[in-house]
Amino acid sequence: EEFIVLASEVGYRGAAHLAERLRERIAAHSFPMVDQLTISLGVAEHLGRESVEDWFQRADSMLYAAKHGGRNQVSVDARGNSDLWATERGASPLHLVWQEVYESGQQ
Repeated sequence: EEFIVLASEVGYRGAAHLAERLRERIAAHSFPMVDQLTISLGVAEHLGRESVEDWFQRADSMLYAAKHGGRNQVSVDARGNSDLWATERGASPLHLVWQEVYESGQQ
C-alpha cells in the first residue's frame, strides 16, 4: 500500500528526519500475526509554482528509488523552497540549546 504524509513547515531536511524516525519505529514494532514490517519512503518538498501532480510525482519517484535501493530506507529529493527562503533571509542569529532537564519522558 502507498499513502502520503503532508508535513507543513519542515522542509525536505525536516521531512527526511521525520520519515527516518517513522521508518525506524515501524521496523522496531512487533505487529500481531506478521511480527516485523519494514517500509520504504520517498520525500519531496514542494517547489515554488510546481503543480501538485508534479510534486507528488517527485515524491513517488523517491519512493521507488528507496524500493529499488534495497527497501527499508528513505530516499530524498534534496531540493526545496526552504533552501531559497534560508538564502533570502540569511543565517539566523537564534541558537537553541536543548537541556536534558527539559525532557518530559513522554514520546
